[in-house]
Amino acid sequence: MRKTNKLLVGNPNQLEIDGATDDGSLSYLVMNIPFACNFACPKCYRDDNKSFDSITIETRKRVITQASDLGADVLCIAGEGEPLTNKRLTMNLLGHANSVGLKSILYSNASLLDESLVKELYDLDVTLITSLDSLDPSTYQSLTGYKDFDQVMKNLQTVRDVYKAGNKMRKDGLRETRWGLITIISQQNKLEIPQIKEYCGEDAFFICNYPINKGGAKSVWDSYVGTQNDMKELIKTANQYTDTFMAGLSAPTKYGQCIMLNNGVTIDTDGKTHACPAMVDTDLGSITDTSLEEIWQRTRDYAESKGNPACLAREIKGYCKKANVLSVGEMLV
Repeated sequence: MRKTNKLLVGNPNQLEIDGATDDGSLSYLVMNIPFACNFACPKCYRDDNKSFDSITIETRKRVITQASDLGADVLCIAGEGEPLTNKRLTMNLLGHANSVGLKSILYSNASLLDESLVKELYDLDVTLITSLDSLDPSTYQSLTGYKDFDQVMKNLQTVRDVYKAGNKMRKDGLRETRWGLITIISQQNKLEIPQIKEYCGEDAFFICNYPINKGGAKSVWDSYVGTQNDMKELIKTANQYTDTFMAGLSAPTKYGQCIMLNNGVTIDTDGKTHACPAMVDTDLGSITDTSLEEIWQRTRDYAESKGNPACLAREIKGYCKKANVLSVGEMLV
């Protein structure tokens, strides 16, 4: 049974429902880019020791074209920081993806979104996922380090006004939207989660996730999360309200596996590729000297060599246990 009648365009669940993942082909390309950031979130998992981006725009565009040639459906521009601090790079890649027939997903903290830019993103068929960790200005500032809460809320209203034009009811009864709103739950905002979901209304697909215990988050983990039992309670709350299949996980395919394992490739900030975003030590080749077709084949071979588990990060690396995060079985209880 679905948790919601909303469907986020470009989300793994939408790809599966529409049959894009049935043949096991490449559907999803995640491109991590080390953007600067105009926020200072204490809970950020950013690793400031990572190398600066040395991959050219031309190389990234070539890989996007290769993804399209392989039948991919979606480009997700992710990474650490705020993509719109490098507007030229971001819009260049989104424009190229659109020109070769890919839908795109872009994550943003919404602070740099003006009406003109939001309309441009909408016209490029971009699914926009904006963050909002609190509806209270004081709490928002403490969680993000950003003072201009009113501007962010104004920008989010602009997103709502522009993107609601793309909302539509499908024949299967699901309501498509291209605007997602993501909240990272913590001890500071856990009581606000119902109100933030209500703020989404019919226009936004609500994503409620939990913090990741790495990078800068380690130093504030006790105050933001607490004990392992505290973490379990936060995850239960997130699962209660999120519109996704489950907090912290991509939607599994009908075969019980994460779509990133069956149908995706992740490109890290240095051009190296991985079987999934959490498996950064699985170097399957670099986009600087290896075709995406070869990398995709290596991804499939690697997954098969590990027995095609439901989740590589959990089964191979034991990440759920190491990060004091619930296993999938526990999360479903």
